[in-house]
This record gives sequence, structure tokens and C-alpha cells, in this order.
Amino acid sequence: MPTRCPLVLSAFAIAIACLQPGCSPPQETLPTFPSSAGTTEEAIPESSGSTGPAGEAEEEGETPEVSVRLIDYEGLQQQVKSFAGKVVIVDIWSTSCLPCMREFPNLVELSHKFPDRVECISMNVDYIGIKSKPPESYLPKVEEFLVKQRATIHNFATSEPDSDILEKFGAESLPAIILFAPDGELAHRLTDANTGEDGLTYQGDVIPKVEQLLPK
Repeated sequence: MPTRCPLVLSAFAIAIACLQPGCSPPQETLPTFPSSAGTTEEAIPESSGSTGPAGEAEEEGETPEVSVRLIDYEGLQQQVKSFAGKVVIVDIWSTSCLPCMREFPNLVELSHKFPDRVECISMNVDYIGIKSKPPESYLPKVEEFLVKQRATIHNFATSEPDSDILEKFGAESLPAIILFAPDGELAHRLTDANTGEDGLTYQGDVIPKVEQLLPK
């Protein structure tokens, strides 16, 4: 039978008692991370998910249909070409990249704002090439995050190691967001290296460039 913490009256005594072997401290209910101001906040905001990519309203309480599948670089390029006539956003992200996940809800909201003129692609690069952890082993964790974000967009996960995908896209690091013009040409390759002091953000960097690319 596991050892239980003894009941004492002061909070200090409880803390000391819970250091005994077999006694686990309480679990945190929400993950937190330090903000730029040195305080803490909820790690990942969730998208409101009020409408789907086609602009159709979702029923309250209804779970949106979210899926993710494996793809390589060439396959992703074909996806981009299939959206000719629209601005295409390719958001390259990882569940180990907090700035990526913190900005992710903005990708979903952008798909709602321009459902007929913008196509949003999320490209997860959790797979790092370890043989004992094949690409498909990362899908459950990735899909769990996407469902929480109500990401009814085009969701893919790399079947190639993350370093290969980043190199092929010409991105030095994460987060990385690639913008394609309606004619299919690469328009912008955005990373922390070529954006503002606060790092790559949708509000400061992506949305203004997307609006410039939209057909007049």
C-alpha cells in the first residue's frame, strides 16, 4: 500500500511531509510557461472554432472533424499547386515549439476570415528521424492538439526528418511560415530571423503580408 502524507495543520508541514518516499505532490492542472514579461500564462490558447474553413457555422458543443496524415516535401508541394488562385499559408510547427503552438490559433482564425481566398496548411515536424519512433507514432499527440484547436484545415505531419523538411523549405528554425501567392510562386519565407523583436507572429508579420497578396 502506498505511503500517504500525514495530516498536519500548517501548509509548511504538509509540504515537508510530502517529501517522504511514496508521496507524490499534487499535479498541475494547466501547463504554463514564462511569458516575455516574466509572468506565467496558459501555454496554448484554444481557437474559438466558430466556423469551419468553408465558413459554415459549427453547432455548439459539436466536435469538429479534424484529421492529419503523413506527407513528404514533394507531396506538400503538390498540395500547394492544387490551390492555384488562392493565397496558401504553410505553417511549419512542432509540439516541442511553444511559440509555434501559441500562434497556431491565429492560423485557424485566418482560415475563417478568408475561407474562399486563403488555404491554410499545418505541417507538423515532430518526427526527427529516429528509427525506433517512426513518423506515424507521432500522429496521436499531433491530432490531440489539432482537435483542441478545432483545426478543420489541411493538416499534415512530415514523413521525413524535421531537418530535411526545414532545409528544403529554406527555413533555419521554428517557427517557420511559408506564404505562396495565388500564382503558386513563393512569396515570403518567415522565421524569427527576419521578423520583429518579439519573434514571428501572425498579427505583426503574417496577416499584413497575406492581405497584400490577396487578389484585389
